[in-house]
Amino acid sequence: MTRRQRNRQLKTGGVVLTATAVLMTALAACGSSTKKYCVDEDDFRAGRGYRVINKKYCSDSDKTKVSDSSSLKIKGVVSDPEWYYKGKKKKGWAKGGTFNKPG
Repeated sequence: MTRRQRNRQLKTGGVVLTATAVLMTALAACGSSTKKYCVDEDDFRAGRGYRVINKKYCSDSDKTKVSDSSSLKIKGVVSDPEWYYKGKKKKGWAKGGTFNKPG
């Protein structure tokens, strides 16, 4: 094998490895689900974040369920249930995320 053939073979191998890495990253991104927590947007504590509540108070369409929300306001338990994305949950509180749904 000549030096030129060896160089060509090394370059081809590098392209294959790069293409494989890019493809694996793309597939992993498609398969991963975004973490989301139902939180009370009005119950925020510095250092803790937003209080995580039962997901039944947040709808799948990312809009507050009117019937559940209004009944909770009367009881004074939850005033503004919203989905909170990509945060970290610790001891019933979520922080480090966003209310904007990832696209």
